[in-house]
Amino acid sequence: MRKSLSKRQFFVLSYFAYASIYIARLNLTIASPVMQEQRLLTSTQVGAMGGAFFLCYSAGQLLNGFLGDLFPPRKMVTIGLLLTALGNILIGFLPPAGVILVLWGINGFAQSMLWGPLLRALAARFPGEKQAETASCLVSSVGVGSVLGILIAAAAISFQDVRFAFLLPGLIAALAGAAVFLFFRFPCPSGHTDASVPCSVSKSGSFRSIRAGLADAGFSRGRFSVLCSPRLLILLLPAMFHGVLKDNLNLWAASYFADTYSLPLAELSFYVLAIPVLTLLGRLIYPFLLRLCRGREHTVSILSLSVTALCLIPLCLKDVAMIPAAVCLSLIAAAISVVNTSFLTVYPTRYAGCGCVSSVVGLMDFATYFGAGISSILYGRLLENDSYPLLFGSWLILTLLAVLFIIIHNHMKEGEQS
Repeated sequence: MRKSLSKRQFFVLSYFAYASIYIARLNLTIASPVMQEQRLLTSTQVGAMGGAFFLCYSAGQLLNGFLGDLFPPRKMVTIGLLLTALGNILIGFLPPAGVILVLWGINGFAQSMLWGPLLRALAARFPGEKQAETASCLVSSVGVGSVLGILIAAAAISFQDVRFAFLLPGLIAALAGAAVFLFFRFPCPSGHTDASVPCSVSKSGSFRSIRAGLADAGFSRGRFSVLCSPRLLILLLPAMFHGVLKDNLNLWAASYFADTYSLPLAELSFYVLAIPVLTLLGRLIYPFLLRLCRGREHTVSILSLSVTALCLIPLCLKDVAMIPAAVCLSLIAAAISVVNTSFLTVYPTRYAGCGCVSSVVGLMDFATYFGAGISSILYGRLLENDSYPLLFGSWLILTLLAVLFIIIHNHMKEGEQS
């Protein structure tokens, strides 16, 4: 039996694994305007790629969130990383637009295999008070991966060509997959490989063992009633609304600066890079904000959404100067990353006692990326006419609705506790 990973080693490996998929996702932000300029893709096709990614990701979250409570995280994370690597590498050979669309959808499904199993393993490794804080630290890997994704794609295009904006991230994801396969394991009390997984499932793949795994994982009728509770379901709406902003901001930021201000690639990369940098900052300050709000994640979310709404107001106007627009978009990125940590990290860990952390993550991620997928397709058509004020206006409405539903959710929670 291999030596168990220490908590620090487990955290570092998990951090690298999750950062690598954002390197293999945010590369499209820089590559898409170049591919449009080279007539490899149109704005509508870029929107369709974003829609395919997010819809496949959201559908995958429903399935993989459930499976993440049954099967070893090591296997699921490894498969997800290797599929992500394969999709990016094949796109690097620049096949026809239809094939690129399919491969990017496969990339979306593959990336849905990681967060639920990783968060479930983390919850098992860091029980008690350290759980939410450690999880919020792990989610900063999104910001690190986003920054690296922008830098690597920009460097690849500048020194080589647009192919390498997909080939290099694909190789990094493959390296992460190999590392997880080799080292992401630790013994459970009964002597099996993975302590966070029902041991009856990790040894056999029969129907009997899966049924036993369901029972061991706590999937009784009572647990399913938790997943279908009105309070959890009402929270899916603001999760969906914030997903529209988070992922469309990443998808269209480069196109916005290129279309509105006619920036060259080097200058464009500088302004776009500010967005993932502020995203990383938002994730890094989350533990501080959570402590400042006395552990009330809903308060953190409402404050962050309020900042988002204030920054969206000037963007809804025409002829916004470039520097103020960049500042507003960067602050929105930071605020939305804070909200994202609440929805996809802190809220799900509250369900650790029910044995359904990965399943709750799956529901939250499904809502987040379903909204992102549908809206990306619609925005792709809208932005054929450079209608960015309408884009930002729709974001402002969704932000205000998200605040409303979080307040409703909190009142329902207080009513249940009283």
